[in-house]
Amino acid sequence: MNAKRLTGRGPRPEPLAPPRLLGERNLATSMLVILFFQSALGGGYYLLTMYLQPVLGYSALQAGLAFLPLTMLSMVAAGRLAPTLLGRWGVRTTLIAGMLGSGVGMAALYAGMSADGSFWALMPGTVIWGLSGGFTFVAMFAAAGSGIAPTEQGVASGLATTAQQIGGAIGLAVIIAVANAGEPGVGGLRTAGWVAAAASVAGALIALTLKRRPTAAAQETTTTSMEGINR
Repeated sequence: MNAKRLTGRGPRPEPLAPPRLLGERNLATSMLVILFFQSALGGGYYLLTMYLQPVLGYSALQAGLAFLPLTMLSMVAAGRLAPTLLGRWGVRTTLIAGMLGSGVGMAALYAGMSADGSFWALMPGTVIWGLSGGFTFVAMFAAAGSGIAPTEQGVASGLATTAQQIGGAIGLAVIIAVANAGEPGVGGLRTAGWVAAAASVAGALIALTLKRRPTAAAQETTTTSMEGINR
């Protein structure tokens, strides 16, 4: 029997992630957009936590509850708003609008931060960020699966999720470094927040290079991509 088969070494006829998939323009672009989105999201959550607890003096429980509006708005946008926007605008436009909206929402939230501020000063940015981030999440995975064969949707979703995890790790590291390098307290958090918001806007600019696809195809791709995520 072939030694390579026994050891599992040597080239495989069917690799887990075929390299040719990375040559798919929409998938490669979507992975980059996802990386920027998650960089902003992961860093943004950290900054909000550091503002609520050390600055405003919230307990861990209070800080967790303060995230509920952001979470609930994201869930509503992902479940209700995203399908409508994808059907009307298509994947490309929905993704661009979502990334821009997320950047604006984050910027508004950080602008509301002050040493003697309150949770309510953060609500305008929370609403914009929550809604935009919710339908962005659906759109970016729909974009990743756009144009990919149905039998390879799971692989495309896996590659997109990998970009998501890498983006979160890189973004958090950069945001922490920026926050600590700036002026102490709210000033450093706000500066890092501008960086996170800029990352989201940069993702929107990258999304401009996605191919346009019919809105009907966008709805079908969304359903298939979300099924891949759920698996």
